[in-house]
Amino acid sequence: MAARQPVYQLVYQNIKQGIMDGRYAIGDKLPSEAEMQELFQVSRTTVRKALEMLSNDGFVCIKQGKGTIVIDHTIKQSYNKMNSFTETLRSMGYVVSLKNLSISKTWADGMLAKELEVEVGTELACIQRIPLADGHPAAIITNYIPYHLVPNIEEHQKDIVSLYRFLEAKYHISVDTAHDVITARSATFEQSCILECALGAPMLYTRRICYSGGRPTSYDLVYALAQIGASVPGKKAIPYEIEIFLTGQN
Repeated sequence: MAARQPVYQLVYQNIKQGIMDGRYAIGDKLPSEAEMQELFQVSRTTVRKALEMLSNDGFVCIKQGKGTIVIDHTIKQSYNKMNSFTETLRSMGYVVSLKNLSISKTWADGMLAKELEVEVGTELACIQRIPLADGHPAAIITNYIPYHLVPNIEEHQKDIVSLYRFLEAKYHISVDTAHDVITARSATFEQSCILECALGAPMLYTRRICYSGGRPTSYDLVYALAQIGASVPGKKAIPYEIEIFLTGQN
């Protein structure tokens, strides 16, 4: 029998859903703690715990004497530190799961051999998955990893949600740097069916080479919806953005 969620978690989810649906817009002030106590029939401690979680996840800003304000909760992937797509979604408070994860063996063609610095014909693990954000498709991800680095990875298919975390925990491969090329794309018919979005919906396409200790460990292809949740009736679409801080000039 599944364990019941804590009450503060239920309050958190209710308010978060209101923000995602646009019931509470950016800049709006949420009901007072006393009003929330009455609305949810819970204690002040429970309300404060839920608001603290919303603040930590970047949905609200709690201002002393002014109340709790809804802030811009755009999904931003920072390119100033190593972060995967799934880790970015999780950090924004989404429940992340995977759909149709598959692992197969393939062999490096000329392009993959060059990017991964291996010989043509080298055996590779090919990992394909569709991350879900609160149950809704958000991206199509394919990863190519030299098989000798991840022997028998196909036996651990159920253990993978965040690939980078899994590689570090299981194979002691720590992805410390990456080189990304990002372009704008429109969803093809096949992609629109997989991601449950409109044909031609805007997407961000990322080609990434991951490095560990200066050596290529993974070649990643990510087709991410530019508007997470755009296909969900009654749900406010959340933009997916890339955030980069730059200093100096060439």
